[in-house]
Amino acid sequence: MVNKTKLKIGFFDYPILFVRFLYTFMILGRNGFFSLILKLDFWPEKLKLLLKVFIFFVEKKSIRNLEKNFPQILAKLGPGFVKLGQALSTRPDIFGSNVTRKLVFLQDKLHPFPSEIAIKIIENDIGSKLNQIFAKFDHKAIATASVAQVYRGTLLSGEKVAIKVLRPKIEKLLFNDFKFFLCCSRLIEFFFPTIKRFRLPEMVKNFAVSSFNEVDLRLEASSANELNENFLNFDSFKVPKIFWQLTSKNVLTLEYIEGTRIDKIKERRSDKISIKKITKLASEIFFLQVFRDGFFHADLHPGNIFVDKKGVIVAIDFGIMGRLKNKDRKFLAELLI
Repeated sequence: MVNKTKLKIGFFDYPILFVRFLYTFMILGRNGFFSLILKLDFWPEKLKLLLKVFIFFVEKKSIRNLEKNFPQILAKLGPGFVKLGQALSTRPDIFGSNVTRKLVFLQDKLHPFPSEIAIKIIENDIGSKLNQIFAKFDHKAIATASVAQVYRGTLLSGEKVAIKVLRPKIEKLLFNDFKFFLCCSRLIEFFFPTIKRFRLPEMVKNFAVSSFNEVDLRLEASSANELNENFLNFDSFKVPKIFWQLTSKNVLTLEYIEGTRIDKIKERRSDKISIKKITKLASEIFFLQVFRDGFFHADLHPGNIFVDKKGVIVAIDFGIMGRLKNKDRKFLAELLI
């Protein structure tokens, strides 16, 4: 687990960060990103003027182009940018529904890395050849996200499983991205002191910690087990079974879930699926996690919530979890009331 103190910028990092700063801003600027964020209300007047000058000289494409290509642009810039895009994909109140609808692409449909590499990682971590582990293994990834991609397989016992494999060198790539974000946040505070109240560097560090926790799949497996134990007697919520003997830092093997993404249930014309019922149930589940247990799923975008044929809600991807102490739960409850 990486803590916030490890995210530091050394003297020799600055030349690399400067080059990356220029490259990133040129890519974003040419594609209309700064025209988009200029619409937000909180920018100081000096920064607005600077952005307008930058836009005038750099931007060559329309904002409509950005809305179309934004996910691909973020994926090109790095996994840290993808994590940021994933967070924004659940917040149409910030960038509007046109952009966030495109960002849903980042939740589980990124460009995959070669399956041959994924197979080598599985065999090296588990210590057995693929045919000694699986009766069947689908070489095409069924989901590809910023940190890992997922395959479908069948164990020798006949159990259907999902196999999550970390992207190669993902920890180093994320570390470099968050160093860059930290540098940018400090630059913004230096030139525009009024923004210090937002504590941007601290926000970057917290975001980095939660993201780095995702690069050890044993932590995710442990979180899944804990969440499952909290809901053992709750029939309407399910956590996939973890196969610990086939799980390591880079590989997570868990029960394969047959279900529909929660944002796609309208497409399933089933009498057992009621949007009103699902909404009520999902709210109850989340409130139990937060107020009863103080341990909750903290990455609930639609790609991580499924509904099975019986109307049971199934959560997946337990890389980002939250904890609340009793006093925090009490404070939040009083705030809601």
